[in-house]
Amino acid sequence: MKFFVPPFTRENIETQYRDLCKILHPDAGGSENDFKDLQSEKIIVDKIIAIHSKSPRVPIPTGKKRIKMIRKNPPTINFYIDPEKTIELIKQLKKLLK
Repeated sequence: MKFFVPPFTRENIETQYRDLCKILHPDAGGSENDFKDLQSEKIIVDKIIAIHSKSPRVPIPTGKKRIKMIRKNPPTINFYIDPEKTIELIKQLKKLLK
């Protein structure tokens, strides 16, 4: 990654993208090639986030079954992106974009 730094969350990437646009846009004195590279990298990062954020569709229990399920397994939020898998996805996406 030339422009974006982890963590790769939608909010973080959008903030970084806006900040970088202000610096790299040709009207702001930046290079046209760098700005195009930034846009290409943004597309790749967005696709990586989309791939990682997809989860299998599982029916959610309701009523008493749901309460039992939550008591046994309290919900946690883990959003970890495996660096090796991400590098492989970047390589695949670059091949697709060529």
